[in-house]
Amino acid sequence: MVNKGDERKINILLVDDDEINNFIHTIIIEKALPNSKIAIVADLNGKQAINHLKQFKTNDPLGFPDYIFLDINMPEMNGWEFLDEYTKRKLDAVKHSKIYITTSSIFNGDVAKSNTYPCVKDFLSKPLTMEKVRAIFND
Repeated sequence: MVNKGDERKINILLVDDDEINNFIHTIIIEKALPNSKIAIVADLNGKQAINHLKQFKTNDPLGFPDYIFLDINMPEMNGWEFLDEYTKRKLDAVKHSKIYITTSSIFNGDVAKSNTYPCVKDFLSKPLTMEKVRAIFND
């Protein structure tokens, strides 16, 4: 559960190559959790997200995202490849981040596959809604 009185910003990383989804998700998250700091790397894909996260492991462990919202279908490195690399590199050695897959996929195999990754907390259909986001932050 997110402590609403906490002075520290809640760090969130959106890993999605769709600018419209990033825009919508940013607005919804900021309304649900005003004490948030949302990062979106330009033209984001899984590979760029891995590079973005590597900087925190060595330079700023406190800046590591509290929450990562991860799309599955992206160019260059998709969400599954991101999760494999994220796990292999042990980017979150203290298991701090909560990863939520956000996708338009309704394929049951994707839901089952997401359950094989201990770092994935839930599988959410896009777009995020205020109700979904509030449920995550009040968990």
